[in-house]
Amino acid sequence: MSRSASGPVSLRAFRLTQTFLAAHKEGKFTVESLAKHNLTHRDILEELPLEIHNSHLVTALLHTIESPSGGETLSPNYDTLDLSVDPYLEKNLEYLIEGMDEWTYEQGNLQYFQRQLAREQSKIASWQAKRKAENATRVAVGQAPLPEDEWMKLFKLPTEPSRLESLLISGQIGNDFPTLFR
Repeated sequence: MSRSASGPVSLRAFRLTQTFLAAHKEGKFTVESLAKHNLTHRDILEELPLEIHNSHLVTALLHTIESPSGGETLSPNYDTLDLSVDPYLEKNLEYLIEGMDEWTYEQGNLQYFQRQLAREQSKIASWQAKRKAENATRVAVGQAPLPEDEWMKLFKLPTEPSRLESLLISGQIGNDFPTLFR
């Protein structure tokens, strides 16, 4: 909106893609789900073509408006080529920094999950090794081996966090960053 105030009208229309809607129906945005649907931040929204028409009255009005010098019709405004700090650029940089902070936070959450998962998997592997050694000893003395799948009752793997927020933030950053240099 701020870009429209200082230059040409900037309007864009988007809709959710079918790929994203299919993934959303499942309700999970795990790495497996994203890979299954081949979903990246570029696949969330698709841009729709947008065509805007002025009424004939508006077009006629624009052609009759005279420039402040009183002479000819509207002439080009070269003030928009001024290289001073553009408030639009400044605001977009703020949004970009905010988006990067949010993305970094989401990545921290994912890394925390991965560390927790690695710890639990290490505990499970250790327990399974002990159980195999114990079963080998039991079989050697003629006793029945103990079940080796009890670890599922003893250990609880952490649930993978939803990747939806990270995916949306990546899309927003990817969408906002190129507009800074248009």
